[in-house]
Amino acid sequence: MARAYTERVIERIPLFPLELVLFPRAPLPLHIFEPRYREMIGRCLSENREFGMVCAFPGNGGSMARVGCTARISAVINLYDDGRLDILTEGVRRFRVRHTVQEKSYREADVEWLDEALDATSLERSRIIELHNHLLLLAFEEGSAVDLRAPADNDHLAFALAHMLPFDLGVKQAVLESSSERHRLEVLIAAYEQLLARAREAVRTVEAEPRSRLVM
Repeated sequence: MARAYTERVIERIPLFPLELVLFPRAPLPLHIFEPRYREMIGRCLSENREFGMVCAFPGNGGSMARVGCTARISAVINLYDDGRLDILTEGVRRFRVRHTVQEKSYREADVEWLDEALDATSLERSRIIELHNHLLLLAFEEGSAVDLRAPADNDHLAFALAHMLPFDLGVKQAVLESSSERHRLEVLIAAYEQLLARAREAVRTVEAEPRSRLVM
């Protein structure tokens, strides 16, 4: 009997390498100034197309991640006389780069879309929310203008948390590349525990510092 399989859909999309990791549903403001990317964004606007964001790792010979996330332009904030523009985008869907081509001023890629497995348990979700809230208590002042509370009703909790906090690019890319929500949460739990250890050490250092004395 022949085994059933899912055929991968391959599509060509414009590619925008940048030193960051974009996640589905995450907002991302961009200032577009290079002529090649102004051309790319102009095409995406006129054709209502998404473009692919991939992480360009710094100091690694210009290497580029093979898994990225498409961005949809939700608004043009500013359009300057010299052609530069400020746009607001939002992450949409993950992809894997099969190969890249350079037929235009900017790079394009033939990509396959990646599946999702929302397999995390309520216990795993509760654990990471507990770690997240504990980190907020240690690292951020009460009354901060930025709302960093964990979105408990988000099915893609790992993406939301990885976007909110300053994990290093390697951690963020590992979260993006995984198709299992359970595995993504495992990666983040380890990262949270490291951040918490550093935050506790910083608090101990501050508390151990001698108080300055008033010289009469």
